Amino acid sequence: MVHKFLASFLKKKMDREMKQYEAVERAFQKIKASTGLADAREIVSKFVRREDTYSELLISIAAYEKKIEELKKNNDVLVTKVHLLKERNVPIEKPKTEKEHEHNQLIEVIFSLLN
Repeated sequence: MVHKFLASFLKKKMDREMKQYEAVERAFQKIKASTGLADAREIVSKFVRREDTYSELLISIAAYEKKIEELKKNNDVLVTKVHLLKERNVPIEKPKTEKEHEHNQLIEVIFSLLN
């Protein structure tokens, strides 16, 4: 009698635990079917690698957005300088360095866009 009671109790406990893990098993089977991967460690490893890649992309995006903002500010400064030069009719001198040459070329391009 005790043996039957214990067996019944253990069977019910096992059934409850199996029901709890059915959702996990269904999810695993769905992932397995979608990815073609059967090893849980491999699935987790792949997921972690994708998360790392996503994080790196977010960092890159933030860096590029910061660079864009810096370039916009620099452009605004250059546009203001061009307007001031245009108002004062200041001739553009020959550049002394390559950087000055590039800067003057940029000013000339901006002049041509403004006209």
